[in-house]
Amino acid sequence: ATRVIGPVLPLFVAALLPESSRVATMAGLVAGASAASSSVGSVVLGRAGDRIGYRRVLLGSAVAASIIYLLQAAVSSIIPLVLLQICVGFALAGSISTLTALLATLTPTEQTGSVFGVSTSVVAGANAIGPMMGASVAVAFGNRSTFVLASAIFMLAVVLIALFLPDRQPSTDVPREQVSIHKNQQPKPIKTR
Repeated sequence: ATRVIGPVLPLFVAALLPESSRVATMAGLVAGASAASSSVGSVVLGRAGDRIGYRRVLLGSAVAASIIYLLQAAVSSIIPLVLLQICVGFALAGSISTLTALLATLTPTEQTGSVFGVSTSVVAGANAIGPMMGASVAVAFGNRSTFVLASAIFMLAVVLIALFLPDRQPSTDVPREQVSIHKNQQPKPIKTR
């Protein structure tokens, strides 16, 4: 859903600032605001997932992103767009960090590589399809419609999470030393020729 608005965001900023020579600067600020808040949100919401459960944080993040994208479709000036991008960046960080933690928690050890491989493939596919879909929707229905589409995708995610994702708390009964590399274990050196 986040890739859907990528190609349209600079055009949307230009439409909000029709007489400005600072369109490129403001488009960079809008895109950067989301990334900056995401770096903070990853830590905060990752810890929240450890405390209250990853599924709850994932649901809350997806609901928040859906609402925020819908609000972005209605903005009429650049300042509210920047503020909403900060908010959506924070919410998206919760989705990324808790989804990764959930995959690690729910995946049997012998299937970790396959599950994370599929996850990476899905992300790569979304990175390819999202911008094309967003641009197509923008051409057909206008730039604001891409924010509505992103909102709808996140709302669909909320429904799928609520229906199919198990509510399982992080396990605290296994000592951390047994999960990760043992303290005294050294990695083996790689032989080179």
